[in-house]
Amino acid sequence: MSVSASVKERIRKKGEGNISTYQDFADLGNLQAVALTLSRLAKLGKIQRLSRGQYYVPKKTKFGNLAPSEDQILATIIQKNSGYIAGFSVLNRLGLTTQVPNEIEIRGTRSNRKRTIGNLRFKFNRGPSLEVSEKDALWVDVLEVLRLIKQIQGTDSGRVLKKVKALIGSNPSQIKRLIQLSQVYRPGVRALLGAILQDLKLPYWEELKRGLNPLTSYEFNISETQLQNKAFWKII
Repeated sequence: MSVSASVKERIRKKGEGNISTYQDFADLGNLQAVALTLSRLAKLGKIQRLSRGQYYVPKKTKFGNLAPSEDQILATIIQKNSGYIAGFSVLNRLGLTTQVPNEIEIRGTRSNRKRTIGNLRFKFNRGPSLEVSEKDALWVDVLEVLRLIKQIQGTDSGRVLKKVKALIGSNPSQIKRLIQLSQVYRPGVRALLGAILQDLKLPYWEELKRGLNPLTSYEFNISETQLQNKAFWKII
């Protein structure tokens, strides 16, 4: 089967509303022919261009053709660039802020840049890459909340900590994985996480404590009422 025929067949099998990228055809060995085929199909109206190197078959409805959903676009972006959803998008999703960010932040990518895809604007931040699976999403959200806790507007730290404790407490069997993921975060985040784990009487907080500089303090503006063991973790 020719490259052109292979591209057409794969797009047909993928179906309406799904995104195809150059990476999906890398095994065909001739990306120039792949790009030419996709460009021709777009000119014929068989597929539509979402952004450079990304195409989709529009989903036909009685209200007209529909583009891929935001979730599909996000999944494709993360698959292509690695990284994970971070920043205020997480806070908004968890109901900790009513702020709707202008950009969706993706951390742990290979470079810093900005990009618009469809109606979505992305901000890519280079950093340590996390091998994140779907089941890790909750823990990444927790770590992002702790990273940004001082920047959350419209709520107090006590409410945020209560939310984080509820999320962690509902999944005690996965604490070891949470600690593994926390290793790419700053020491202050790990200190706050350790204090929460100790407060909840969950295991492995000692591992976090051993990895911290005993002379360093971490400023979070959290009171003893909100976190009674803050002094032990040098949280101020």
